[in-house]
Amino acid sequence: MLPRFRKERSKVGIASVASCTLLAACAMSAARGPSVAGVSSAISQPSDARPTADAGSPTAAAASSSMSAAKTEGTGGTPPPTDDPILDRGQALFAKQCAICHGEQGDGAGKFAYLMNPRPRNFQQGNFKLSTTQNQVPTEDDLLRTISRGMPGSAMPPWGHLPLSDLQALAKYVKRIHLEAVTREAAKNTTSAEEAKDWIAKKTQPGPALNVPPEPPFDDLRWFRGRKIYVEACASCHGMDGHPIADAVKFDGEGYPVPPRSFVNGIFKGGSEGYQLYARVIKGIRGTPMPASEGVYRDDEVWDLIHYVQSLAKVGAQERAQLRQGTLVAPKTTGAIPAGPLNPEWNQARPLYVGLTPLWWTEDRVEGLVVQALHNDEELALRFPGWIPRRRAGRSAGRIPRRRRHSVRFVERSAVLHGRGR
Repeated sequence: MLPRFRKERSKVGIASVASCTLLAACAMSAARGPSVAGVSSAISQPSDARPTADAGSPTAAAASSSMSAAKTEGTGGTPPPTDDPILDRGQALFAKQCAICHGEQGDGAGKFAYLMNPRPRNFQQGNFKLSTTQNQVPTEDDLLRTISRGMPGSAMPPWGHLPLSDLQALAKYVKRIHLEAVTREAAKNTTSAEEAKDWIAKKTQPGPALNVPPEPPFDDLRWFRGRKIYVEACASCHGMDGHPIADAVKFDGEGYPVPPRSFVNGIFKGGSEGYQLYARVIKGIRGTPMPASEGVYRDDEVWDLIHYVQSLAKVGAQERAQLRQGTLVAPKTTGAIPAGPLNPEWNQARPLYVGLTPLWWTEDRVEGLVVQALHNDEELALRFPGWIPRRRAGRSAGRIPRRRRHSVRFVERSAVLHGRGR
């Protein structure tokens, strides 16, 4: 039986044309909580150029001037509007799109944060994971890149479908959250305006860009050199063969458990390209147990290690884990909606792959599913080719367990696909 949805029960109208576009944001539950995947209008992803330093970072003078405002605002409730229209836009977007996970105050304590591991970032603490600077204070470009692409291997989805001006406003507002938290901290821990100014600048000013040396060619000899370093430095957590050791779970800066990442599954939060991994190896990842290796190895040894780690990853894993926007087109069919998944009418429905990521990250997860859609002006039917729910022992072959059923909820111009199972 295919899932059907009558027109009058949804807030989405289905046009009487040859085809219609369904804009959807999909969510599927996994073992420890829901998975999420975005499906909406197609977008062009930002270019993957090497990062550069940001010239628009906040100055120490600006930080100092905001100290009195931070004192009067306090820490409870939604921050009041500012005199900056860009910040006001960023604040409105943050409240609508981000606060449910990151919290109204950007403290990582959103309504659904308890469902997630890794936990949503606490922007007040400022332990930003992905930066391209020597002092690991991110530039607005760093934040813009993370917001646009999301963070594979976590519940952070990409927001690249938003206008560039909105993304820039969000990045600026996130920096303001951290700036005001540091300003409050400086007011408590310093005794003079000059000392407070230095304190704020040290924690909020992006340093020079990290210099990434040229990437050398990779060969068998370098593979063995990389493996030697990996066994010495990485295997105690990530495993001899790239599968993480279960007992090696450590804790992040806020006390939450952080299991080591599986290199075999090949999903890297900051990207799998060489220069991206170089920054993670050299500088580590702030707020996590991943240590820095700066000064421990020569540049050529770091590259040998990076190439070896890349060789462990499954081909295409990073690409499949990267959530992207897509368009699900539902062609119009005449007569009744097809009653079964093998009817020939489905041949005209273009399939769309929807990547999924669990809110509570687990390596044993569903990477994604394929969706097709048809409509006849009155009903909309969805088909999931190749989606075969796993049956548990003792259940009848003809009955899908309750934890593996799916539903779709339409809200204004979007739809949400719900499901349970792995």
